[in-house]
Amino acid sequence: MKNANPTSRVDNLSSESVNPPDFQNLGGNADFDPNPLKRWASSMFMRRMSNINLRDKRRRNAEKARKKKGGPHEVHYFHEMDDGYSLLAVQVLEQFHSKYDIKLVCHIARRESSDNVPEPNLLSKLSLSDGKLIAPHFNLLFPDTETAPEPELVKQSQKIAIDMAKTHRFSDLAGLTTAVISNNHEQIKIFDQQSRDTSAEEIERQLSKSNNLRQELGHYSGAMFYYAGEWYWGIDRLYHLETRLIELGAASDGSDKLLCPRPDIVMGPARASGDLKLRFFPSLRSPYTSIIYDKTVELARETGVQLEITPVLPMVMRGVPATTNKGRYIMSDTAREAKSLNIDWGRRVYDPIGDPVRNCYALYPWAKRLGKGEKLLREFLQSAFFEAINTNSESGLKKVVERAGLDWTQAKSRLYLDEWQPMIEKNRLEMYALGCWGVPSYELSDSQGNSLIATWGQDRLWIISRIIQDYLETASST
Repeated sequence: MKNANPTSRVDNLSSESVNPPDFQNLGGNADFDPNPLKRWASSMFMRRMSNINLRDKRRRNAEKARKKKGGPHEVHYFHEMDDGYSLLAVQVLEQFHSKYDIKLVCHIARRESSDNVPEPNLLSKLSLSDGKLIAPHFNLLFPDTETAPEPELVKQSQKIAIDMAKTHRFSDLAGLTTAVISNNHEQIKIFDQQSRDTSAEEIERQLSKSNNLRQELGHYSGAMFYYAGEWYWGIDRLYHLETRLIELGAASDGSDKLLCPRPDIVMGPARASGDLKLRFFPSLRSPYTSIIYDKTVELARETGVQLEITPVLPMVMRGVPATTNKGRYIMSDTAREAKSLNIDWGRRVYDPIGDPVRNCYALYPWAKRLGKGEKLLREFLQSAFFEAINTNSESGLKKVVERAGLDWTQAKSRLYLDEWQPMIEKNRLEMYALGCWGVPSYELSDSQGNSLIATWGQDRLWIISRIIQDYLETASST
């Protein structure tokens, strides 16, 4: 019988006390207690960066300028030798170059060390586990390894890779990157013997040139494609770039079939009977959380999976640095991801950083006890990211509370309670223990508490949905 009301354990309250740290307000772009004027300015920036109409206007202007100059469709790709996402992306470069009438420029870069990459060691580990997880779904290969590439091998490979990139030997570059990720000394030695001699000074000059160009164009990560003012991350976002090129008539074969389409989120047909649990780590200032919150709840409902919503503080409220480039990319990327989900998002945002987040979390344990925790978070995200409601005002927060079916008079008396703080910090520590540090993150586990998958990103809900179906189909057959 279909369960229309799957269990939703929302706040993960625990008797175990965890004292929250006193996170430092870094100010600037990472200011988590802005004054009203700064909050308004931040909101305007978020709206502008996520405005699809403005984006389309910039695209039209870029294409008009290209045609006027008579230039090609020039795509830049930035490859890092120790990055699992770059290993995935490089495997499709040859097909990508062949399918589209483009000038493809491949740059070998080194991993950036800056505020743009706050957890480099965790990122390195995630790129290996995540790459191995998604590779089969794109018919790509990935080595079975959990060990980070050795720095000396990375350095040795960069010399070889620079020459491969210049000569468009993308298959060889994929093989070399695989050898680096696998720490395969012998294979790298073979590649090295076949490469031309290049001075250490020239290698350093080429790497610096690539990193400087990437920075000038406005990004910081590996596996990034850049085309006419926009960035596209690896095989996960290549479908956006492919769609754009097809719309411009740049598909050489005239086909609109994509090399790397985004897999769908599957909602069935198999249904669980309480033997699977999905932990969902959202935050209330995350654009990505705002567009996937409802889909996550829907997936749990439609598949009968027990949903445990485990909220955490926004990154900047945890002392994680923020930069303008990162903010610009996140907002513009969320807008096109939302559009692919048929969600009208981005034009009506009012930044909820700071007190609005604290106030909502202060009400959260109480809302949970009344069975309204999930609804409270949902209405907060809806107000802040879809309706431009200032949740820093009493009228704005009152609207959130009442839409969640809660009494505002009772809510006001609970705004100054701090029972939420140990809970939220405990959630953060548990998220980090899974190897994740950003939101939204997920963990799917079975009835014995065995973790089936732990991963980060709204763009991973599709694979979680498939693992749910695979698990249930296997269970039913045994």
